[in-house]
Parts: sequence; structure tokens; C-alpha cells
Amino acid sequence: MKKYIILILIFCTSIIAGQEIALKAFLDFRNVNILLKEGTSRKDCAEKYLKISQEFPSISIGTTSLQLSTFLNKMAKEDLTFKEPKDINSLSEKEKIDYYIYKLRDVAEESIIVPANTDVLQYAQTKNSAAVALRKIGKPAIQPLIQLLDDYRPTRSISEGRNGNYVLRYCDAAEQILEVICAERFGVIKVSKTFNDGLVATGVYFSNVKPEYRMEIKTRIQKWWELNNSKDEAQWIKESLSKPDAMDWFRRNVAERLIELEGKKSIEFFKKWQQTEPNEPFIPILIKKASREFEKMQSKLFFILLPVGPEPCVRV
Repeated sequence: MKKYIILILIFCTSIIAGQEIALKAFLDFRNVNILLKEGTSRKDCAEKYLKISQEFPSISIGTTSLQLSTFLNKMAKEDLTFKEPKDINSLSEKEKIDYYIYKLRDVAEESIIVPANTDVLQYAQTKNSAAVALRKIGKPAIQPLIQLLDDYRPTRSISEGRNGNYVLRYCDAAEQILEVICAERFGVIKVSKTFNDGLVATGVYFSNVKPEYRMEIKTRIQKWWELNNSKDEAQWIKESLSKPDAMDWFRRNVAERLIELEGKKSIEFFKKWQQTEPNEPFIPILIKKASREFEKMQSKLFFILLPVGPEPCVRV
């Protein structure tokens, strides 16, 4: 009997020790993530991630930290030779896209909502955000963004606490920007009539979603582009908005893009849309904005923040 008690005590002690190691790794990783988001040099963050990987080599945080350290060291070397253009506006469209893709590394976002995923476009706080700039470029940025879907370089955007413990990668930012430009939720995988999976759960991003879902999302994006690359952006936005769906931040974002593209011309579409959804309170606001009656209320961001409580950015 005494022998069994000793074995049980040893077993319990090992579990507690394992939990303490996991907790320390989690907290150390979280602290470096915060430093990265706050602008600490990539070289310094790389050293800290490397230390975590050496201290916890046998758990997933150690593996992730080693990967981040390797990427950040390479990116730090790139930063040494990178030269800012004297005038971004003088760049060609292709040069602007290349510039903003490079600058995705400095997009530093974190969800203001708990629980919710970080989105590089919703409530964007990064000054001169490359993500916002690429979204505004629109259609010409689609193919370059598709090419980033296998790019695991880190941005400075993170999620933490109840929102997970994660650094968003280039491919995460690219997928989120593509969804808004294309006006399609590529990441929602319908499993049944009542259950959606994919990029809908807190802490799940394109880079860490199930591999089979990642392939499905990439395939969806490629197929969509093959079908729609001959259309102009306004056309596919109207097609998307004409589909029955809840008016969440995503659809409002897409609707405001139509105003950017067409100005007052978009009023005709919004009025027809209002006939199919007469109880939607945001459509009259879009009409007024398109009529330029809301100029004083325009935000520096590319979408309107309604005077209601924040809503989760989980896409369902």
C-alpha cells in the first residue's frame, strides 16, 4: 500500500512540475510578444525568443520561439539595408504594393475585445498601417497578397490572455486583407447547418488552423480570383452585399469601400439594397455618407464606428 502511495505522490508531483514549466513558458512567451508589439527591436526580440526555445526545447512554445527568432534575425538584417522612399506617392502602383508588403512587418494590432481574434483591419491603430494601405489599393494587391499565404514571417500584431498567445504572421494579415478586398469570408468552414469551423474560434488564425482547413481556404481564394479577376472591385462588392447576411463590421467595411470607389454613384445601389433589407439601420447612414452629408463624421480609418458597444470580430 505504501508503495502505491509513493507512486501516486511521484505522479502528482510530476504533473504539477509539468504545469509549472508550461505556465512559465507561456508567460515568458507572452512577455516577449508584448515587447514585439510595442516596438522593441527585432534583434532584441529574436534573442529573447531564442532564450525561450533553449529553456523549453521540448514543448510547442519552444519550437515556435525558435522559428520566430530565426525569422526576426533575418528581418533585422533586412531592416539594416532597407531605405524608406522619399515620397511614397511618387512610387508606381507596383512599387507601392511592394513597399506596403514589406511594411506588414510593422503592423502592430491587438484586439480590444475579449474574447476575440486580432484583425489587422478592424479598429486599426497602427500609424500609416500597411494593412490598411493594401486594402485601399484593392484589386491590384490581390495577387501579391495571395503569394503571401505561405509566408510565416511575423508581424508585430499579437493576441494574448483569453484571446490566445500568438504572433500574427504575414499569411494571417494577407488572408484577413484578402477577405475584405474580395468581400468574401473565405475562412468560415461550414461543417453542418448549425456549426461553422475554420477561422471562427478565438485564437485560430490562418497560420495555425487545421492544415486541411488552410488548404481549403487557399483553394477558395484561388478559385474566387479565377472567377472574378475580370470584374472590377465595385461589381464583386455589390454581388457580395446583395447576399442575405447580418450587418456586422465586415459588411459595413465592404460597403464603405464601395463609397470610396463610386462616391455618390453608390447611392443607387444602397437604395435598392434598402428595399430588400428595410429594417437595416446602417443603410441610411451609408446613403448619407455617400451623399457627403456626413463629412464631419468621417474617421481617419476606412470604416465608420457606430455609437454602439464593440462587437466581436469573430467571423461567423
